Amino acid sequence: MDQLIEESNCIMNNDLQINLEKSYEFTYEEINCLTKKFQEVNVVIQFSTDEYFQGTDAEQLVKYSVALQFFKQTNNTQAQGICYNNMGAIHLKHNKINEAVDNFRKSVNLIEDALLQEVKCQNIHLFYKVRPINDGLLDKKKSREIKAYLYLCEAYQERFEYLEKKAKEEEEEDYNLEDALIKLNQGEDKLLQYEKIYKLFLEDDKLDDPPTILQQQILLQKGLFHKKFGNYKLACQYFKECIEFGSIQAKDIRNKCLLQLQEIFTKQGLIDKAPHIPKMIKENQSKPDKDVVFLLDQSESMGKTFRQKYALSTLLNIFDNYIGPQDRLAYVKFNQNVQVIYELNETKRNLTYMRDQIYYTKDIKPSGETALYLALLESFKLFKKVPEKNHRKWIICLTDGDDTCSTVSQKKVRRLLKSEEIGLIIVGIALNQAQTESLTELCVKTHDGAFIQSVESNDLHIALQSISNLVHANTQMAEGCIVESFY
Repeated sequence: MDQLIEESNCIMNNDLQINLEKSYEFTYEEINCLTKKFQEVNVVIQFSTDEYFQGTDAEQLVKYSVALQFFKQTNNTQAQGICYNNMGAIHLKHNKINEAVDNFRKSVNLIEDALLQEVKCQNIHLFYKVRPINDGLLDKKKSREIKAYLYLCEAYQERFEYLEKKAKEEEEEDYNLEDALIKLNQGEDKLLQYEKIYKLFLEDDKLDDPPTILQQQILLQKGLFHKKFGNYKLACQYFKECIEFGSIQAKDIRNKCLLQLQEIFTKQGLIDKAPHIPKMIKENQSKPDKDVVFLLDQSESMGKTFRQKYALSTLLNIFDNYIGPQDRLAYVKFNQNVQVIYELNETKRNLTYMRDQIYYTKDIKPSGETALYLALLESFKLFKKVPEKNHRKWIICLTDGDDTCSTVSQKKVRRLLKSEEIGLIIVGIALNQAQTESLTELCVKTHDGAFIQSVESNDLHIALQSISNLVHANTQMAEGCIVESFY
């Protein structure tokens, strides 16, 4: 009790010393993390009354300088980086460019090492994930490491104007801005390693980013880098490559590239030669939530040559990449009969159940005939059973044949779907010419409908961009426009 009272008094007087021996820092990342937190608590106790942000700028600089020495002794790189950054901001406020740049550079250099270490364990859910049981698991951190290089590149670019001003004042030709490009190239090298690991280990891991999206981020940063230098021609090439890279693309990346292109084309008086850029920007805006019915053919012919496997793989891909948490989804299977597995419900409340019901269809052997039109009619009825919302309505159907036994006509189904502005996307599997023509006619006469010839076609991604905020990236940019660079 006496010891507790003594230590409590020390805390009140800010005199308590907490010393953690290095021997306690075991190799497990959880223990290391806990140790660092205790060290941070020690720093807070020591400096809780210093009021760094109070007083004049001169007084703050003195406080930061004193704190910096302590943080160097305790090897707290994060705190050192904050001190340098804040000192740089004070110098910049007083137009002391040289001092500001020196402090900013020290801050970035310090935080770089810490950042590349911390990406291994960004949150508690990743502790067990990244423990190096084998080389494959060790490399699971690669996507976060690539993001770290992107972050560092952005940090360098934010200081461009100050570095440029300093160089002009000192009459230097070298702006020392190649640091940002070096970080991008390092990130791109890491991406090549990560892409191989991703294909082997991580494709089903939702915590890791697809290599395609990371590559698009790198291309975007390269474009921004060269635009800063006034090398507009090369910048446009990178923005264009980013927009055309991969089959799908995150909306925010695409939008940034389009806005940069629009700015460059407008400055150079070329926007009239690229009228589709403003149109693409408008089309890239967020689309409303949607009601979607998955419709799967389970007739006997679907049991041939992996047809059911291809169909289920496609549905799961659509579920994972194109269905949002606010969307309502239904799942219907059919042969000569129609079976509603679940009606329209929000996916955020039933995510695991909904996906599992699609996945475990693989265990059911296809049989019977094909009542496609009857299944479309029953799908239509599902939209009428839920409260009306400002949602777009879609039916996505996978089938290997036209209707063989329905008591309802194609004409009636087409009329009903069109009356309620329900879009029909049919993905065909091993269809003959007559079946293709019949189902194409059915789709195109619905609201924004489309017929897809094959589950492996890029046309599927193009069609699905209509119902998603992920967009197809293979888009032709302005042809014949000569962009001049400014130096």
